[in-house]
Amino acid sequence: MFASRSLLSFELAAKVVAMGVAGLVSGCVVSTRDTYLSDGTLNVDWNINGSYGPGVCAQYGAATFSLDLVDGAGRSLSRMTAPCDVFTTSFTLAPDRYTGFATLLDANGAARTTSAPLPDFGVDRGYGTEIPVVNFPASSFK
Repeated sequence: MFASRSLLSFELAAKVVAMGVAGLVSGCVVSTRDTYLSDGTLNVDWNINGSYGPGVCAQYGAATFSLDLVDGAGRSLSRMTAPCDVFTTSFTLAPDRYTGFATLLDANGAARTTSAPLPDFGVDRGYGTEIPVVNFPASSFK
């Protein structure tokens, strides 16, 4: 009878250890996910003279939306671009404070508009940040 109690105690201890290992493994998965979400997202919408209509970019000779940002330490980031006629895009950014400006470019990469300043904004880890819609009025075109 004493031997069967020892066997039961051993089986119970083995189950407790197995549950503990399973808990540790699942904890590692959460940690990996946290690492994966180390950056945030900037979501940007724009329009031309208040319009998102098809053909408005071509009408104004704009091929590309360009975003130039400066981080909280004053470092310029690489220029980020998207096709003009999609009127919305997202960029992955490291958590920080940013400022910058947006410009519409022609097919050769030359500025078609004056640069529109962006409000200062912050990007948080794992979250999307929306900034106000960037409007390029007709008077902004060169």
